[in-house]
Amino acid sequence: MVQKSFELSSLQFSLFKRQNKTDSVDNSRTKTVKAAGLNHGDRLFMFPKTQNLFQNANSSSQTETKSKVPSVVVEDEIDIELSKLEGSIPKSKDKLNCQHQGNSQCVHCIPYDPFDEEYLKEQKIKFMSFHSYIRKLSGGLSKGK
Repeated sequence: MVQKSFELSSLQFSLFKRQNKTDSVDNSRTKTVKAAGLNHGDRLFMFPKTQNLFQNANSSSQTETKSKVPSVVVEDEIDIELSKLEGSIPKSKDKLNCQHQGNSQCVHCIPYDPFDEEYLKEQKIKFMSFHSYIRKLSGGLSKGK
């Protein structure tokens, strides 16, 4: 199965359960995953027995990848329109706490972010939209870096 997944022409690799090359997993076509002592989510470490194991596979897969991936990604019209919007949810002026003029904002009337947890709970929204999630990741001082 590993040979098929990586499109390798030979079995010149070894599989291990640990990165320090202990607990070897035997290459077998008849042995099941359970029989090899593996469970769902287990990590395997593959080490080549020869230096040129991946050279032939990489060179052929790189040319295939280049031909499959389009050079220009076309973005949907709705995504373009949503990226132009500010994305914040306006909040009405609080008559008790806001003591400012109409052209300014205070802490009590500043708009909600689309990913604000209190607003989502208040409106009983279980899942935020994809664009809200992207703004959450790319917002703040670090800008998602």
